[in-house]
Amino acid sequence: MRSIFKVVIYVIFPLILSCFYRYVTYVQSIDPFASFDRAPFNITDISRLIHSNEAKTQVVLITGASSGLGKSSVKFLAQGFAQGLNDESTSELNIIMACRNMKKCENVRKEILSEVTPFAQDNMHRFMNTLKLLPMKLDLEKSTSIKMFVEELETSLETMGDTKVNVLMNNAGVMGISHQIVEETNTEIQMHVNHLGHFRLTSYLIKKQLFHSKHARVVNVSSLAAILPQFLQLEDINFEHGYLAKIKEYLPTLASIIYYGASKRANLYFTHSLHEKYSIQGIESVAAHPGYSRTSIMFTGWSWAPQFIKEVMAQNTIASMHSDDGALMQLRAALDLDTVKSGDYIVPMWFTAGRAVNVGKVFGKDSMYIHHFVKSLDWEWKRAEDLWSWSKIKIVQ
Repeated sequence: MRSIFKVVIYVIFPLILSCFYRYVTYVQSIDPFASFDRAPFNITDISRLIHSNEAKTQVVLITGASSGLGKSSVKFLAQGFAQGLNDESTSELNIIMACRNMKKCENVRKEILSEVTPFAQDNMHRFMNTLKLLPMKLDLEKSTSIKMFVEELETSLETMGDTKVNVLMNNAGVMGISHQIVEETNTEIQMHVNHLGHFRLTSYLIKKQLFHSKHARVVNVSSLAAILPQFLQLEDINFEHGYLAKIKEYLPTLASIIYYGASKRANLYFTHSLHEKYSIQGIESVAAHPGYSRTSIMFTGWSWAPQFIKEVMAQNTIASMHSDDGALMQLRAALDLDTVKSGDYIVPMWFTAGRAVNVGKVFGKDSMYIHHFVKSLDWEWKRAEDLWSWSKIKIVQ
């Protein structure tokens, strides 16, 4: 027992400290917001970045905008816009709230407006005329819904003065759903919605040329679950063979978690491929993950757990964050054009919580494997390309 204690004290603990020091040093060397001498990315930065954007009429499209991280993102964008208004302001902000449940979406819209309106009390008339929250119906599970959404979006953009989308925040997702195969793509539902749904939406926007011609940014919201071992197997996407089939049969809850992790890893591959293919055309791609954020989707994903475990998780404020704090990752990914570049990955500094920091490229020799667990190996690059090809086939079926 004493020898084990010595190993922990003299070997393991120093090793952990060394890794921790290397990680902090690395992040602070590439990201000014990681410095402890600087305030974390916050609402002041959001306001500054919105009003300093070259595009005076901005369009931000957020999927899953009626709850969790999506709702928090809409709120902070509206609040930041309101706080930065003055007599010289010329900016206009249109936030497209893409939701499955329109009644819920409209209620959230009213709630956010009532909450942020006081921040614009000195410029109320300007605020009411330059900020628009626009709920629109979108169900990422159905290709017909995505196609109809894009057609309606195209019409709406024309009425805004023929403007285009500046930011697409692929935020919506499902988690912890019992095993289902979606007939349309013959794919498990979490992969179908979390990856293929957003792949289809993004592809349609590109095809219709609805992104801003000079600068547009796609933000793919991934998850810590993307660090799971390599369960994204395109040749066996539905776990029908080998040990994955056994997991699905005998441990369905574990299989559901693995499915989710695979879909979130796909988000990272998608980010890299978009960056490689379209950044030269002005469409940038950035990934973000919210750490351990206390959102409704997270508790849905833990529906299998005993009630006391869910209560502990809900009250854990040490290793977790409120959804408002978790949303700062994707908001920085969306708005920071100076220190966040295409292909980058924005995450909580302390893995599950903390300030929004840039840990470098999703793939690349300068990436920090210790944080986002995507090695810059040849086979990973190849799998990203394979996923792109596989996804293109799936969405035209």
